[in-house]
Amino acid sequence: MAERNALPPLDTLFSESWSTFKKSALNLFIVNLIAIAIYIALFFAALVISLPFGVFSIFNAVTTKTFSIATLSSIGVIGIIFLVSIIISVIVGYAIQAANILIVGHYKTKQEIGPVIKKGFSYVWRIFLASIFTGFIIAGGYFLFIIPGIFFTIIFSFTFYEIVLNGKGVSSAMSRSSKIVLSNFWGILGRIVILNIALFVITLIPQFFLMAGDNQGISSIFSLLVLVINVCVGWYGICYLITLYKHASKGYEQDKGSNLLWPIVVGIVGWIIGIIILISVAFIAYMLITTSLEKTKQKKTYQIYEIESVFPSSASLQMGTPSAR
Repeated sequence: MAERNALPPLDTLFSESWSTFKKSALNLFIVNLIAIAIYIALFFAALVISLPFGVFSIFNAVTTKTFSIATLSSIGVIGIIFLVSIIISVIVGYAIQAANILIVGHYKTKQEIGPVIKKGFSYVWRIFLASIFTGFIIAGGYFLFIIPGIFFTIIFSFTFYEIVLNGKGVSSAMSRSSKIVLSNFWGILGRIVILNIALFVITLIPQFFLMAGDNQGISSIFSLLVLVINVCVGWYGICYLITLYKHASKGYEQDKGSNLLWPIVVGIVGWIIGIIILISVAFIAYMLITTSLEKTKQKKTYQIYEIESVFPSSASLQMGTPSAR
């Protein structure tokens, strides 16, 4: 097995990430601008296609003054149209995510936007499955007293990079990501924590100026500045993590990764505990609500009894009145 290289010092890591960011920023901007245009086009396309069905359902409901089968069918068609547009948006989102990784991962080579986005679509299925599997394990870890969830989030943080930059399948990418991270866990964790703290501070500073500003024009400028900073911070975060991944993965080119059985088992146990907790909470809430309603019902019954004892009803008065002789 090849010799593992030590992780770079923080100043080197930040410097290399900044250099990567400067060379990737324009392409990242163009790709994400295209993504926004696609999302807007999908929304308006769904709106235009569903408009005739919406007009028909409203007209039918007004004329018949009821919800007929035709009206309900039109509403169902509108729902299906928007559901399809949402699914397409999710697919585009995964493709753009892969394209961002490709741009940053291969920033030294000249890249054309069209082929990069097209190639990004080829990773959609694997990224989707990886999201499902890692999400299942991570959620199970959070159910299991939170700490395992944080741990799994860290060890699977390189999964998408393994899929896109190294061409691995889902299970192979997950196992290699965990092996790479576990080989230098505290070093990688510390660098990720420092990144998040630094980016949090950078995004927080303009917020203070925004809250302190009384002038509407200045507030608008700072709002735009906050938006730009947040976007750039997100892109820089990608550059930083991919740079860290490249350093951490050196020497693991032929490594198959670690066993995924134990994270899966822990995730399943966490889900079982989580489901038991949710059922228990729902049952306790149901019992409390039922008891509260029962007490309220008994209280109202007692109040009615007291009122009738003080002010007898006309029927009871008639029953107690002696008949005339």
